[in-house]
Amino acid sequence: MLDSKQCQLQVDVQTFKNTMTQRLQDHGKHIDEALLEMKRFMHDQTAMLAEIKRCSTQDNAAPVTEASLASLTNATYVTKSPSTF
Repeated sequence: MLDSKQCQLQVDVQTFKNTMTQRLQDHGKHIDEALLEMKRFMHDQTAMLAEIKRCSTQDNAAPVTEASLASLTNATYVTKSPSTF
C-alpha cells in the first residue's frame, strides 16, 4: 500500500515537473516574440527619427523641434525651442 502511494506521488511530481517545464518554455517563447517585436518597433522609430533629422537639415524652413520628436516617440513633454541636431 505504501509503495503504491509512493509510486503515485513520484508520478505526480514528474508530471508536475513536465507540465511546468512546458509552460515555462511557452512563456519564454512568448517573451522572445514580444522582445523581437519591440526591437523591430525601436528600429523603425530610429529610422523615422533619422529621416526626420535628415530632412530637417536639408530644409531649414522646417526645423525639427523637440515637440515633433517627442510626438514621434510618444513622449509626454513639449517644448517650442528648435532642436540643435
